[in-house]
Amino acid sequence: MMFRLASRSLRYAAPFVRSPNRTIFHYSCEWRPTLDMQWMTDNADSINENIKNRNVEVDLDQVLADYGRYCDLQKELQHTQEEQKNAEQKIQAANNSDERKTLIEACRPFKDRVIELEKELNDALETYQAKAIHVPNTTSHHSPVGEYDSAVVLDTFGEKPEFDFQHLNYKALGTKHRMLDINSAIMATSPNSMYLRGDGALLEMALSSYVFQLVASKGYEPVIPPDIVREQVVTACGFVSRSQREQVYRLHGEKGEDLVLSGTGELQLAAMCASSSRFKKECPQKFTAFTHCFRKEASGNSGLFRLHQFSKVEMFGVTQNTIDASNTLLMEFTDIQREILTSLGLHGRMLEMPTTELGNPAHRKIDMEVWMPSYDEYKEVCSASDCTDYQARRLQIYFGRFFTQRLAVHDREFCHTVNATAIAVPRIIIALLETHQRADGSIFVPECLRPYLGNRDVLVPPKFPKHSFHGNATVKEMC
Repeated sequence: MMFRLASRSLRYAAPFVRSPNRTIFHYSCEWRPTLDMQWMTDNADSINENIKNRNVEVDLDQVLADYGRYCDLQKELQHTQEEQKNAEQKIQAANNSDERKTLIEACRPFKDRVIELEKELNDALETYQAKAIHVPNTTSHHSPVGEYDSAVVLDTFGEKPEFDFQHLNYKALGTKHRMLDINSAIMATSPNSMYLRGDGALLEMALSSYVFQLVASKGYEPVIPPDIVREQVVTACGFVSRSQREQVYRLHGEKGEDLVLSGTGELQLAAMCASSSRFKKECPQKFTAFTHCFRKEASGNSGLFRLHQFSKVEMFGVTQNTIDASNTLLMEFTDIQREILTSLGLHGRMLEMPTTELGNPAHRKIDMEVWMPSYDEYKEVCSASDCTDYQARRLQIYFGRFFTQRLAVHDREFCHTVNATAIAVPRIIIALLETHQRADGSIFVPECLRPYLGNRDVLVPPKFPKHSFHGNATVKEMC
């Protein structure tokens, strides 16, 4: 039954191995993207302009040339197979063994050529698709053309903090409250790492729990996914540029598997929906996930702002294959982001991101930035992206009933996917510490976080010796 339900878009190598006690399934899980090459051919000029506007490295002319060769080989293969079929029919109709032998010899070149063409066709398919996946998604008319400076402010929220005392940056505050331990992290791992201790650790858990439960309460299915994914998932989700791939931590899996540590929860949630036709057009399916993210950020110690590992709550949705439907879900995500940031008492703004900030998969992208006093500027803390059917075509996420995986590829209606960060915890900790600091060195606790912090309304520096740690102290004992 398992193989009957499996999508043909997946390749299966050595499907199962029987042992005396159990049957073990081995999946190769290689998704074959379904790209609309005819659309690329018909719209080459506009696509080239889009590539230029996004500053993406891809040679569309070469992609189409490679696709043309694939089409030529396909036609030649079909013609050769027809000739082989005609020759085999003549063999079956032969009246004597001598004539049959002669016809068999005449048929052999067709058979050999079919084998050669099938290999050449597969190689040509791999060649053009390896380049075609770099062609970016279409761009929304909302997205301004240009670089970051071209971003449009859609809205602002919260009150900008004003201080009548010498305010501190988050590193000084974190040190004073013994929340942040940078030196130990550098010795234990490397720069761009951090130990969160005491109230710092509690604050991370409070933020994660609050946001995770808030999003789940809105009808999103909560998910705790694995932190390891196949590298092909990274590519299928649209992270294909050299700079993006250099940010990935690679693992050495068994039997040559290409495994990586995920840099965003979007990857795991998209992969969870892959090779599936269980989605219905009537309503979107929405998920929220708590994940750990791993990124090879720039060298040097940048504190909490850029870390090799950090916690994050992600939102992901699968919806109807119309711009209106996915844009509606995108706006729902941004409403939730705004609700979270305002409930934390932060001041920020909502930006319509320009073309060079979209990457490959996003049709439209909206960023949320909050004011960080020590930087004296707005900094990005979360984003939301409408990827239309870009990821769905690469991961085979389409509409239908559960038992219709055998639907021909050209008959599939691919879903639209939308993703957003609900909270990237370290950057929010920066904003919280700096925004809510007081003249006496204490830190105000937003009301929404108090149930997770022993019902405290303020954090004060702990009354412990300088080199001690809280150990097994409870939240109440630490107050």
